[in-house]
Amino acid sequence: MTTRMTWALGALLLGACGVDSSVAVDDGVLVETFEGADVVEQDVRADVLNVVPMAELDLAPGSVSGRIARVFTTAASARAFFGPVLPSVSFTRNWLLAYRPEGKSPRSRVEVTRAQLSSTGKTLTLWATLTEPGAGCQAWRPNEVSVVRVPSRVTPPSSVRVFLTRATADCGLTVGPTCVPQSASTCPQATPFCLGSYQRADGSFTQGTCVKFARYDNSSSACADDAACGAGGICAGLSTGGGLCQPAWMRGTYSMPESGQLSATLPRDGSWHRLVVPVSGQATVPMDAWVQLFLDGASAQAVSNVRFRVFNPSGTESSTVVASGLRGALTPVFVPGDESVNGEWVVEVKDTSTAGPPVRLQGVRLSVTSRWD
Repeated sequence: MTTRMTWALGALLLGACGVDSSVAVDDGVLVETFEGADVVEQDVRADVLNVVPMAELDLAPGSVSGRIARVFTTAASARAFFGPVLPSVSFTRNWLLAYRPEGKSPRSRVEVTRAQLSSTGKTLTLWATLTEPGAGCQAWRPNEVSVVRVPSRVTPPSSVRVFLTRATADCGLTVGPTCVPQSASTCPQATPFCLGSYQRADGSFTQGTCVKFARYDNSSSACADDAACGAGGICAGLSTGGGLCQPAWMRGTYSMPESGQLSATLPRDGSWHRLVVPVSGQATVPMDAWVQLFLDGASAQAVSNVRFRVFNPSGTESSTVVASGLRGALTPVFVPGDESVNGEWVVEVKDTSTAGPPVRLQGVRLSVTSRWD
């Protein structure tokens, strides 16, 4: 996938809520306040830190708002924010830093690429990129915050400055008007293909989008990750074994609810809580299906009693899967590779326990990759 830079926000100077005798070091919280866009010269004696990006850690939908810059100096403080599952890190040598810029949408990605500590140790400077999907891009599997590891110091900084670059991804589609697939004359010559509509139960079709596909030369090349597929490509099929390169638009993430969160108590009487997740804008058949459950009010033991299953748009049922975490752990689900990917998918969830606090469902994300049949 290629990326187009659209504009850069100079410097955000972020003042702390205070690191003093009344604020525990374990909190490690830096609260942002905007002080304008003037760039301040960097101290040549500053200590440049090695930033190690960590695996994506999704927070529950709707749980993060506004801007966040937080330094977690202990495992306890990190778990209070992220939940029980943390990246492997020794807090005696490193801290975890989480950053989320103002204006981040649920479908954008943020990545911290560099960190620098002033010679006094009081100011931490971050370089970060916020990337939004461009025209023709499907919704991505979002990361709510960028989580990185930085070497620890005697005391946390009292302020943080962020150099934030905003970018737009290019997914290889030229997008035109909406369309209905039965009509060959629906789409103009500039965008001749009607993509992503699906047939409802009553026989009618949802609207698609008129597109023109950009050339992508690596389709069906073997891959182990997205980097192997080059600009404009993604590695599909990794949930079931070896991957194959596909154009970037052939992967998307679909959430229910689309924004905010539920608070649905899961049934314990053997019935299932049912969520319908519409998928559109893909090719014709799936290669991957990954499910993320966001659960609340449950211990690790309680989560082990949660089960879910998936029905594809053709009504084919997956095997029943054991939930694997509170905070949206990615779980692969096998689905037939010769049935439609576009349409209404169903995710059903239940709690098999009979005692203890109830488990509540906050939301579901379904991530798919696709191909032409």
